[in-house]
Amino acid sequence: MFIAGLTGGAGCGKSTFREFFCRDSGADHLDSDQVVRELLAAHPAVQATIREQISPLAYDVHGVPNRPFLRDLIFNHPAKRQQLEAILHPLVRKQWQQAVAKARLGRRTLIVEIPLLFEKNLETEFDCSILVAASPETQLQRLAKRGLEVSLAQQMLGTQFTNAEKISRADQVIWNDGSPDFLQAQSKRLASHLTFLYGN
Repeated sequence: MFIAGLTGGAGCGKSTFREFFCRDSGADHLDSDQVVRELLAAHPAVQATIREQISPLAYDVHGVPNRPFLRDLIFNHPAKRQQLEAILHPLVRKQWQQAVAKARLGRRTLIVEIPLLFEKNLETEFDCSILVAASPETQLQRLAKRGLEVSLAQQMLGTQFTNAEKISRADQVIWNDGSPDFLQAQSKRLASHLTFLYGN
């Protein structure tokens, strides 16, 4: 068993890889982005703190997160972004640390998906780090297919480390400029390799 931190830039396909990898390895997983979405949508204390410290415009009158507002905050207002991260990241970290402890106790393989794994210097928390990378051109194409404007997609990529920086820090690198079949083939090879290194 092993505990891996999985990361990759926007549009690199890390979630698709994770689906393949969990199926190929039998690993459990935790998605940090999903934890953030749950905290924003259904955690009263988080909502109250964000309204007070960030802006009442962060939610509509029904308590639904104002995602365009929050997205603008993250990419265009660094000080507010840091405030938001200070509210959310400790809670997210607590959840994945609990999942890691549970996995180790049960001797289960676990993949923790963290988009800013290297940016927040979290790779040492795991047995190994897995990076899913793609060329910037491919990332922009994929983000455009999701309906993101080019300027916003470029902003997203600009807030993250470059491929070169991430590759220099990753234990395992998956290059995802090709087809889903090629990504799945890489997943199978890596699952076999890591199972051999760390055991079942």
